[in-house]
Amino acid sequence: MRKIAVVVSAIVLATSFPAKADRLVCSDKEHLRYMKMVGEVGEMGIALNPVGEDRAVFERLTAAYEALDPKGLETSLFVAHIPTGQMYTQSCAKERCTMEEMAKPEQACLIDHMNQCSYVALRFRGEEFCLLRPPHS
Repeated sequence: MRKIAVVVSAIVLATSFPAKADRLVCSDKEHLRYMKMVGEVGEMGIALNPVGEDRAVFERLTAAYEALDPKGLETSLFVAHIPTGQMYTQSCAKERCTMEEMAKPEQACLIDHMNQCSYVALRFRGEEFCLLRPPHS
């Protein structure tokens, strides 16, 4: 009987916590990794956006991105309306994005909301790159 209780509690613990790999990693180091391949990604580089320095905004925007749970190898960009976390996405026709493709999700957000739109992340070759400056601890 005791062995069953241990197994059940181990299963509960294993399924209670999301895998860290599912989280968007936002850091200067990760952004530098993106900047080293920016020419391969597309015709435009995207700097770290300081809106992420506000912890509440950072959590809202990263949660909105993670809720989409993007997969696949296609190059995709993700922009959010800062107050609401509404996401706008664009997948590029080829691996390397054109300037127009890179600007499209931000333009769509601006058309809907007029301002307060921010690049949150991009996916390239199946890897995620955060475009938000993380909050200071």
